[in-house]
Amino acid sequence: MPLETTTDDKAGPLYRPAAIALAACTILSLAAVAAHPTIEGGGAGRILADMVKGRAADEHVHGAVIILLVGYVFGFLGFAARVGLGRPSVLIGALAYGIGALAMIGAALNDGFITPAFSAAYANAAPEKAEVAVQVLTFAWVAIQYLSKLGFIGMAIGVAGASLPLLHARGFTRITGLLGLASGILTVGFMLFAEVWLGPQLLIVILLAQAVWNLTAAAWLIHGAGAKRASASAQPLAV
Repeated sequence: MPLETTTDDKAGPLYRPAAIALAACTILSLAAVAAHPTIEGGGAGRILADMVKGRAADEHVHGAVIILLVGYVFGFLGFAARVGLGRPSVLIGALAYGIGALAMIGAALNDGFITPAFSAAYANAAPEKAEVAVQVLTFAWVAIQYLSKLGFIGMAIGVAGASLPLLHARGFTRITGLLGLASGILTVGFMLFAEVWLGPQLLIVILLAQAVWNLTAAAWLIHGAGAKRASASAQPLAV
């Protein structure tokens, strides 16, 4: 059965900006994570001092990440709109993607703003208080890990759900669907079963893997923006 996608003129202008958002956010996310400050470790006083020293960089990096997450959501919703938000798997995917993005924003707020501000409040504390502060920071870092994993899982489910209807199409559309489904399943599996710490280096690897679908989806949206608009009823898309 041929796939019918949304081709109405009101939705059409959304495709190209959505494609640009997906592609740009993919590239800029890699740059943001590469600029993520790191803590070398050591005693409680050293950890707190390093947190305070990197506070400005943390805020800039994670502020950028939050903005990029908004761009990701915009780009994904453009993709979902073209596939058809009336499809159950696409609508569920859009909800999952939004939940994932919110979890990621929570992780970014915690990592980039809350923990550095907390560290600054105890930077000159007595050694025993500094030790307690680092224990609280350890709890916060664990929370960041789980929020990030939830974020990746939610966004991956969104990609898989929105890609599912494309499997019934042909050509580049089908390839886009297959890549989205594979990306979603692999990401969810990795986050659920791989016991790893999501540090900057691993995040770059994950983002590079996800970039394959993001850029493919952006190209598919650009193709859709230039395609002939159908009449009132959507026509089967064969690409």
